[in-house]
Amino acid sequence: IFDGDQINLGPIIVFSNVSCSAALIAYIESTFEDDEEMRNNLLYFARGKEYTKLNTNTMRFFSQFYYQNKTFKALRAYPPAMEFVMNSRTLLDAPCHHRFGTFD
Repeated sequence: IFDGDQINLGPIIVFSNVSCSAALIAYIESTFEDDEEMRNNLLYFARGKEYTKLNTNTMRFFSQFYYQNKTFKALRAYPPAMEFVMNSRTLLDAPCHHRFGTFD
């Protein structure tokens, strides 16, 4: 994803939500600018041989949920990052989209 001065968008970090994935990648890139190890330990997605092992659409479908959960679990260790996620206009599960935590 991170390539010098360029961010390569492509992997979907949040299942079926390209905008939230892009916002999350941009947040991590700008917040943890000087810490490559930190950036590499916050985003999880299948790549290379890992991706080619997922030989059916069903496996790819469930693996996206798995990697999304791993990413959110890693972000929980950094409260400001989770605050960004939970207040994001692009994350449909964010409380800001629901009145008093319920669906209207």
